[in-house]
Amino acid sequence: MRITFDNPKLTDLDDLYQVEITAFPINETLSKVSYEERIKKISDSMIVARNENNQVIGFVVGISSPERYLSDEYFFSTKPNSPSDPNFCIVGLAIAPKYQQYKIGSELLTKFLKLAKSLKKQLVSLTCEEKLIKFYEKFGFVNEGVSKSKFADLVWYDMVYTI
Repeated sequence: MRITFDNPKLTDLDDLYQVEITAFPINETLSKVSYEERIKKISDSMIVARNENNQVIGFVVGISSPERYLSDEYFFSTKPNSPSDPNFCIVGLAIAPKYQQYKIGSELLTKFLKLAKSLKKQLVSLTCEEKLIKFYEKFGFVNEGVSKSKFADLVWYDMVYTI
């Protein structure tokens, strides 16, 4: 299977949203409008994985931030990335279920961390559920405890990767 990686275009919106709604439980999904806004404003910090038919089968979305931790506001509104922001927050990493066994998420995360380093960011942070802590630790993220996030009424953990 041949997988390619690049930045999304508006023509990818339907595929990207399909990944979102099949990879996450309904209470954790964002709207299609949110993804349209993200593609228009921050496609430079979004990486999509494509199958041999050029269909989006996975993605990682990051947004620049002056803050150390991801806040819930980033799930609901998108501002353009600022080169002066010292950090990136990952607001989404998802793979279509039928492609989850191919380590595409690992490749997307690795590519995103390289992007952050090339842009001279200080750190990358994200929130995750407890079951994903070990996955992110394999990439060098450190668990800094329970997050203040109330997104989807779940318990989230702040994970930080220092560049």
